[in-house]
Amino acid sequence: MDTKIRPVGRIDYLDTKGNIGERFYCFNEEDFLRTVKEDNYHGVPMVVNVYSDKNGKTIPLDFVLDFDPPVQGFHIIDYNDMEKIFVEPRCKVYSLTEHWANDGENGMSTQLFLDKDDAAREFNTQLAAEKKSGLVADWLSNPELVIDASTSEYECYIDGRHSEYHYSLRIEEKELHLGGQKLVTGTERLAA
Repeated sequence: MDTKIRPVGRIDYLDTKGNIGERFYCFNEEDFLRTVKEDNYHGVPMVVNVYSDKNGKTIPLDFVLDFDPPVQGFHIIDYNDMEKIFVEPRCKVYSLTEHWANDGENGMSTQLFLDKDDAAREFNTQLAAEKKSGLVADWLSNPELVIDASTSEYECYIDGRHSEYHYSLRIEEKELHLGGQKLVTGTERLAA
């Protein structure tokens, strides 16, 4: 018995040059058909891919007759070829995410690092700057300040007012799926 969850289809969204800019995997027929029909109605440039199961069957393909305007491509991808898709190159990345809220304003930013030590250095640099002259510095004397910290995560907030006054900085390890593309570092780009 095949216990892997498999997509029923994939939409490859194209950029202005006709290259794949984003891939959207759908694991539910209803979601896939709704998304394809809505995006097609709005003229979104895309290639529609439908996956067959191990018996060679796909979702019903009658929706293809309704494409208006025509999509830029349509493919049926064999079950065995799907295995190759999901054994794509991967690498670990480390995201450094900052969230903050202060007196009705808020924001978030994320940076990606290929090296955990680089992420940790940036974490420490940002946190030191925040403690010296940022929101954290402004709140350190507040007796209601709650701080929760580790080597890869820092969160502080004013007790009872978290949604209004908080700051967090966190490193998380993630897996980046390269989709057959080579990840080029800044050093490699400069050398090319």
